[in-house]
Amino acid sequence: MVYDGFSQRLLELYPKLGKWDVRICCLSKNGFSNQVISILLDTQTESYYRRKTRIKQMKMNLTDDTRTFEEIVNAV
Repeated sequence: MVYDGFSQRLLELYPKLGKWDVRICCLSKNGFSNQVISILLDTQTESYYRRKTRIKQMKMNLTDDTRTFEEIVNAV
């Protein structure tokens, strides 16, 4: 509701994303810092960085994209 169908647009562009992946993208879209997101997800910050990388490379198939994860999410 906050971003007018953001999660639906995200899933249309990247249908491999799972429920937790979409949550991470939504938190990032809302401007939460990496540290805050890792606390909310009850994980270490380093694990969260690895998760973002896996989402970008494996679920979004954007291995060669030079944009950051946050830039990609904010472009949706």
